[in-house]
Amino acid sequence: MKKYTLFAGVICSVLLFGSCRKESCSAGTGGNYALKIYPQHHGEAIPGSVAYVEFNTQSSPGALSEFDMKAEAEPGSDYISLNNMRCGDYYIYCVGIDDDGITTEIVRGGIPFSVPDGAGGLVKIYVPVTE
Repeated sequence: MKKYTLFAGVICSVLLFGSCRKESCSAGTGGNYALKIYPQHHGEAIPGSVAYVEFNTQSSPGALSEFDMKAEAEPGSDYISLNNMRCGDYYIYCVGIDDDGITTEIVRGGIPFSVPDGAGGLVKIYVPVTE
């Protein structure tokens, strides 16, 4: 009888504590994180850029029209703000114009990025872009 009581106690403990696990992160809107995306070309900011964001992946979906979200920087700002985001995996693709006073070129590029649970309210993301 003692053996069965111990076995039942172990099973109950596993079920009780196993059900207390945190939910895994699922990227998207409706969370408590603010993402600041900084497109950079050769380490220099690209003001007025546009970010395309895909949720729950580490790879590009392909065409810009396939991304889950599009966000633009405020005029003259060197970053794009995404508020009320959740933790999880994102693919971020940025497009902007690099005007160095001599030439004007369209620059673009993307990176996978994971926002870990408990990362804090503000997460800065630097996205390298190129011609």
